[in-house]
Amino acid sequence: MKVVALIKAIPDLSQVRYSKSERKLYEKVDRILAPVSENVLESARQLKEAVSGSLSIGLLLGNATDEGALKKALAFGLDQAVMVLGAVDSYDHIVRARILNAAIEKIGAVDALIVGGATGMGGGGQTGVRV
Repeated sequence: MKVVALIKAIPDLSQVRYSKSERKLYEKVDRILAPVSENVLESARQLKEAVSGSLSIGLLLGNATDEGALKKALAFGLDQAVMVLGAVDSYDHIVRARILNAAIEKIGAVDALIVGGATGMGGGGQTGVRV
């Protein structure tokens, strides 16, 4: 069984600076794994353990600063962690879903896709539903 878990990296709000005058968020640190993605990874791990011979893959659409999220996915016990590089902050949920669909097609036949809900970044949890 091949299981793909969609994960997302978000800004670590304890480490960012916000300019009220410019109304802009300045990220100077790596992004962290979204809390809802931790639930997704745990579900993928449990499914992998329940079905012997399973392959679990974490899939992230992100940029170079999101490596920590991939490492955490591997720490959860997934077999592989894959990042699709892109200007993720400039994409809407429809574009994100299309990119992730293309990545899943390259992975090959997938038996289970695990997605989370809203991460609090304003999309309302639409990407996973559209994939």
